[in-house]
Amino acid sequence: MTIVVEDTGGSGGHPVIPAARRYRITGWVGFVVAVVATVTLSLLHQAFQLSMLLFSLALLITVVGFVALLRQLKAQAAMLASQERRLVAQASELERKIEDLELNNKELAEAMTAETAARIEVVRHAAERERALALLNSAVLSAPFGFVFLDLTLHIVLANATFARMRGIPLESVAGLSLRQMASPLLADEAEEFAKRVITTGEPVLQLHASESSNQPEGRTLQMILNFYPVRTSTGEVLGVAIIAIDVTERELLEEQMRQAQKLEAVGRIASGVAHDFNNLLTVIRSYCDLVLLDMPGEWQSREEVEEIRCAADRAAALARQLLSFGRKQVVLPRPMILNEIVTSMESMLARVLPAEVGQSVRLDPNLGTVKVDAGHVEQVILNLAINAADAMRTGGTLKITTENSTLDFKHSGQHGGVVPGEYVLLTVSDTGIGMDKSILSHIFEPFFTTKPIGEGTGLGLSSVYGIVQQYGGHVEVESEPGVGTTFKVYFPRVPEPVSAVVHADAKPNVTTSAATETVLVVEDDPAVRSTLSRILTRLGYAVLEAGHGGEAMRISAEHGGPIDLVISDVMMPEMSGKEFIDRFSVTRPRSRVLFMSGYADDEVARMGLISGKEAFIEKPFTVEQITAKVRDVLTSR
Repeated sequence: MTIVVEDTGGSGGHPVIPAARRYRITGWVGFVVAVVATVTLSLLHQAFQLSMLLFSLALLITVVGFVALLRQLKAQAAMLASQERRLVAQASELERKIEDLELNNKELAEAMTAETAARIEVVRHAAERERALALLNSAVLSAPFGFVFLDLTLHIVLANATFARMRGIPLESVAGLSLRQMASPLLADEAEEFAKRVITTGEPVLQLHASESSNQPEGRTLQMILNFYPVRTSTGEVLGVAIIAIDVTERELLEEQMRQAQKLEAVGRIASGVAHDFNNLLTVIRSYCDLVLLDMPGEWQSREEVEEIRCAADRAAALARQLLSFGRKQVVLPRPMILNEIVTSMESMLARVLPAEVGQSVRLDPNLGTVKVDAGHVEQVILNLAINAADAMRTGGTLKITTENSTLDFKHSGQHGGVVPGEYVLLTVSDTGIGMDKSILSHIFEPFFTTKPIGEGTGLGLSSVYGIVQQYGGHVEVESEPGVGTTFKVYFPRVPEPVSAVVHADAKPNVTTSAATETVLVVEDDPAVRSTLSRILTRLGYAVLEAGHGGEAMRISAEHGGPIDLVISDVMMPEMSGKEFIDRFSVTRPRSRVLFMSGYADDEVARMGLISGKEAFIEKPFTVEQITAKVRDVLTSR
């Protein structure tokens, strides 16, 4: 048996392994010798004693080897124990050093983490600042206002696309230009002075108004407001000038349109007030002319003079209607209809109005939408535009009338102040005449403005067109160039209602001349109109009661013992309106019929339902024939 002890890497430097190796060899040699001797002696059956001796010797050698081995093992064990103690001490020291190292590493890691976090925060803030600057730069470059940055020498360092477009210069050509090269000649001195003031004082200079027509498309004049601001460093030092250029062309155009609308509205109120009183006077004049003509023989020598008075009154009535149309105070009776029917019915009349050298061209959309208008008003619009076109084509030309459906969007509304987006029917009237320049176009809708010689025009034709269209919630646009012609575009709102039969403004009433026997109460605050109306009704056979206002009419009604078959009441009266009076009157006399009259449209007329045809109504100034037919119609209606 052999025990092998091998060195596992001890560090004492003792020769343990060589000794063990020698004793192991010796043991094996002895053992082999003994075995060989025994086998040999056994086989040969000789020298048995010698074999035993040799065997014993080999066994002794083996024992000695084992003893030496054990001694060596004991020494090695002691050495290993000592080495283990040293290793334990070294391990303890190493653990202490590791703990110190871990503590140092933890502190270092914490310090590095804090420093890293601080650096990350700095980087993040820098990235955010860079991103914010990039966004600011992008916003400025794409802003709807012009932006220019000038250095201290007043040369352009940076400009955006809006500024380049406003100046009509390619963006890539702007950088490097001086302020004087960039600005228009009329503006250069003032702009340079303001920029230098900003650099010197460090204070902004605001609201420099400028007009720029050069380099603008279609000769458009650009209206701008320029603001100059100092650009400073973080220490407050001025390093340049920023110019903000705001295009206010559209805004000033809308402001001008608003001023014109306000002026027209004010004039319209005055004109409407005058026309209201004028209509009362014309009612008296026309009615008395009719009464005189009824009593005057046909061969009477003064009949022609009275008829001239009657014709003058008719012309004055037309003038009053134009004033009321302009002021949008004319009483209207709108009906759903197709404009094509009105245009078609007027073609023959227009042929008589237009000069022989002026031709007509009519193109109507067969799928035209429905509008709710008064046929007489539309006829007045077409006739006024046609007459205006004929005056512009004294040497010949063509009058073109077209109809079509149209949709106005919010963009169109923004370009034409006051236009409501929606569905419209477009009536276009154009001519090939002399045209108008911008100075005339800005005044054409003003009342009494005319380019005709004195005595040839009242200046109310186009203003009445404007008033009529506005009254229906429509819109009028005009385009004109000298030597090219003029085009009027009239937009009427489309409605979804079924079409009614067209009743033309010149339609004659159906007059009934049968004798009258009913009692009529006339309530009118104008004494002349009240007296005229009473005389007409009395001549027709009616029993007439008169009152100057609603309170007096209520007293007369209470004192009158017989029936009151009809009340004819003005709408606008002092103390109480016509509607308030009728509301009270109807409580005591519910069976009496009512006929309203007025020459002026306002909110009270609309509330009473007169415009929609819910109540019987006659418009001033009326003729004897018209009031006779209307009274008979109301009395006989169910």
